[in-house]
Amino acid sequence: MMETQKTKWGQIYWLHTPQARSSQSLSVGISEILPGQHQLRHVHYGQEQFIYILQGTCQYTINGTPRICHAGDSVYFPPNAEHETKTMGNEPLRELIIYNSVMYHPAGFYEQSHDADVEQRLFDNILSVVVEIIRSTVLEPLRMPVTLTDKNGQLIWQGNHFSEYCRYHCDIGDENKHCPCLETEHVICNGREEKEYTCPYGLTVFYVPVLFHQQYIGSVTGGHIFFSERSGTSAMGKLYDMPLSSVMSLRGLLRQVVQNIHDMCEFYVSRQELLEKNEQLTQSRQALGEVNDTVTNLKINHHFLFNTLNSMASMAVSESGEALYDAILNLAKFFRYTMTDNLRFVPLKSELTYLQTYLDLQKLRYQERLTYTYDIADHTEETAVPFNFLQPIVENAFTHGFKNLVSDKRIIRIQSFYTAPYVEIKIYNNGTPIEEATRKRVLRSMRSQTGHGMSFIYEKLHSAYGEDFVLDYLPEDGGTVAYIRLPFTAQSSSPQGLSGSE
Repeated sequence: MMETQKTKWGQIYWLHTPQARSSQSLSVGISEILPGQHQLRHVHYGQEQFIYILQGTCQYTINGTPRICHAGDSVYFPPNAEHETKTMGNEPLRELIIYNSVMYHPAGFYEQSHDADVEQRLFDNILSVVVEIIRSTVLEPLRMPVTLTDKNGQLIWQGNHFSEYCRYHCDIGDENKHCPCLETEHVICNGREEKEYTCPYGLTVFYVPVLFHQQYIGSVTGGHIFFSERSGTSAMGKLYDMPLSSVMSLRGLLRQVVQNIHDMCEFYVSRQELLEKNEQLTQSRQALGEVNDTVTNLKINHHFLFNTLNSMASMAVSESGEALYDAILNLAKFFRYTMTDNLRFVPLKSELTYLQTYLDLQKLRYQERLTYTYDIADHTEETAVPFNFLQPIVENAFTHGFKNLVSDKRIIRIQSFYTAPYVEIKIYNNGTPIEEATRKRVLRSMRSQTGHGMSFIYEKLHSAYGEDFVLDYLPEDGGTVAYIRLPFTAQSSSPQGLSGSE
C-alpha cells in the first residue's frame, strides 16, 4: 500500500520503505515539490540518496555547490551531504527518489545475553572511559547532533554539529544551560525502551538506552529534527521537514552508536581483567628463565590493542568492509602467535612474519604516515631465536622513538646479517637519535630485572644465551637503531640444548 507524506513544500508518495528492525535499508518514493517552493538546507544522516527527475526544473545545492537540473537528469547525494532544492519555472518538480541507509544496524542489541559475570566495580565510570576511547574515531566523524549522558543524566559528551535553530534557542555549546532536551527526566531511559520527545521548540529528539550486562549505564540522545507527523508546529517553515525514511535511518544510526559503545565496554572489561591477571603474574614471577619467558609471552600491549580496535570501529562506521576484514584477520594472527603455548625458540622467519602482522596493524592507525622495509639475509632466516622477542623492540620505537618526531612520516627498517658465528639484527626508526646519557640509562634499566619494558626482553635473551648476546641502542642516519647480536643456531639444535618447543 502506497503511503503519502504531506509537507509544507509538497508531498512524497512512498513506494517502498524498510520494515523496522529488519535487514532492509532501501526507501523508494516519488517526490512532488510545488512551484516556487524550497526544500531548506538539510542532511539525511546515515543515508545516500539517488534522484531521477521525472518533470520540471530545479537547482540543487550539494555541500555548497549549485547545479541546475531538468527532466531526465539524475543526481547522487553522498551520505551526510548537506543539500537543498529550489524549484524553477511554473510546473511542479517530480522526482523519483531512492534512499539507502548505509550505516543502519538493525540487529537488536537489547537481546544480547551474557553468561559471564562482571564485577560491579568494573561498571564504575565505564561509560565515560569508553566514550573517551571512541570519541575521535567513532563519535566525532558522525557529524550529527548527538549527546551522551550517564545513568544519572549527567552530560558525558556532546557533538558540535547542531543546527543554527538549536543553537539559537538553547545556547548549545554554553553548557546547555537552557536546553530542555537534556533535562534529567528525559535523558534517563528506565528499562529497555527507547524514547521520543518533542521539545518546546518543535523538534523531535530520540533517546536510546545504553545497556551493558543487563544494567542501564546511560543514554544516547540525537536527532533534533523537524518531522511534521510528530513534531510541533513552531519549527514549520524554519527547518526542513524530514521524510520518514530519514527518520528511520537516523534512529538506526543512533542504535549503531550504542552498539559500538556496548562492544567497546566488553573490550574494556576484558582489558581490565587481563591487566589484573598480568599484575598477579608479575607479582608471582620466578627467577627461572622458562617462567620469565611465559610471563613475557602473555604480556600484551593494551594501548596498541585499543588503538587497533578504535581503527576497526572507524572502518565499521565508514563501511570499509574489505580493509576491516583484513584487519580482523591480522589481529587474529597477532593474538594466535602471542598466545601460543610451550614455544621458547622459533625460526627467525616466524618472528619476522609475526612482526609483519604487527606492522600491518599499526598501518591501520598511521596509514601513509608509516613505511617499513625489510632487508633480511637468506642464511639468517632459519636461525633459532627466542619466541616473541622482536615485536616488543619495534613497539618500543612507536612508544618512545617516535614520541618527539618532528616529521609526520614514521620509518621502520629491519635488517639482518650473518657474521659467523653470529646473526646481527638492526631495527631502525627515524625518531630522535638517542643521546649517550639516555642510552646508558636505558641499558641500566634493561639489566635491572624490574619486570617492565625492555627488561623483559633482556631477561628473555639472557635466559637463552647467558652472556653471549648483545642488545644495544645506537644513533644512526638521523634516528636510532636497536642492535641485537645472537649466536647463529639452527632451529634443529636450539641454544643450550633446548628443543624448539618446550
